[in-house]
Amino acid sequence: WEDNLPALVKRHLTEVLRASGLATTAVDRRKGSVQYVLESRIHRFDRLLSGGGATAHIDIELWLIDTTDPNRFLLHQQYVAMHWE
Repeated sequence: WEDNLPALVKRHLTEVLRASGLATTAVDRRKGSVQYVLESRIHRFDRLLSGGGATAHIDIELWLIDTTDPNRFLLHQQYVAMHWE
């Protein structure tokens, strides 16, 4: 990878949010006044190569925060996924 893992995930999430049309603007940094902030914590991100295939495992936790009330989470979810190729 050409960039560190947190930066890659952040860039991908920003691109997905832009493409979704859920918000009028999606930026990867806090610029100006924003209403919502998406925070994340990567607990695990592994890719294991074996024989003719690979296994990927990700464990990520997300928070969507309303900046008008930083103690109010609009979303707090942990996602765990495994994929075999």
